[in-house]
Amino acid sequence: VALATGWMPASHLPEATVSEQDLAAVAQNLGLQVADATSIKVVPGMLHRASFGYCCSSLHSVVLHVTRLLPGVSSAIQPQRLQDSVLLLGSSSSGKSTVLRDLVSSLTFKYQVVIVDFMAELSACGFHPARTVVPAESSAPVAFVQKVIQEQCPEVLVAEFLDAAVAIQCAKLCNGAGIQLVASLRGSLADLVDSFLSFDKGVPACYSFPFVTVVALNRNLDALRIFSPFGATACAMVAGRRPCCLAHHVPNSPSLRPKVVVPLKRLQSHPG
Repeated sequence: VALATGWMPASHLPEATVSEQDLAAVAQNLGLQVADATSIKVVPGMLHRASFGYCCSSLHSVVLHVTRLLPGVSSAIQPQRLQDSVLLLGSSSSGKSTVLRDLVSSLTFKYQVVIVDFMAELSACGFHPARTVVPAESSAPVAFVQKVIQEQCPEVLVAEFLDAAVAIQCAKLCNGAGIQLVASLRGSLADLVDSFLSFDKGVPACYSFPFVTVVALNRNLDALRIFSPFGATACAMVAGRRPCCLAHHVPNSPSLRPKVVVPLKRLQSHPG
């Protein structure tokens, strides 16, 4: 994990030889089945997850995905997501997937939920009775979401995105179909708004931005910064690049600040 994220150079990691039997023992201690082909699994009795890597049918690695957030972290978003599309936005390791899973678990018994699992991770969480579909790698994301909307007719559609333009297009599709989109996206507010500028160039962002609520997270996991309605925030951010909006194109617009800032409680590590 440290190597993949770039937080720690290889020279700082301890040198140790680990056999396939050692990795299998780690999996057994976690209560996981090595033969299970699921890409990522929830560790029984924990909030953490694990995934296995294989090389020529042999177990090659066990990666632990450690969460630092407590259950119920999405409770502050509940009022915002009742009827509106919600986007969780942040960098890698900012808690997006943890908050998304917590939010989805509260939706599955209230609404007809379909999870479009582009990254093949959410399907391991067992969101019964939600339906999960995993697209083929060759599938075009926007076209696949449109197909799911037409064939499944969900009340809520859940997805994790890596591309802001794709997230915006899918949100527009969901809005047009009367479906609530609950999604996560790796990126920043500026990236999101810049991608949006390629759509609806003649319409103020406060009228045309497809996500009503955007929740900004960061790697410090210190707070949820909730922007709602985010269309007003986007409109203020594009002042000078879009037709003038008297309501939001003003110096130090209040819309540039979060509507709500919710401090987060993190899992505490204990010495020994």
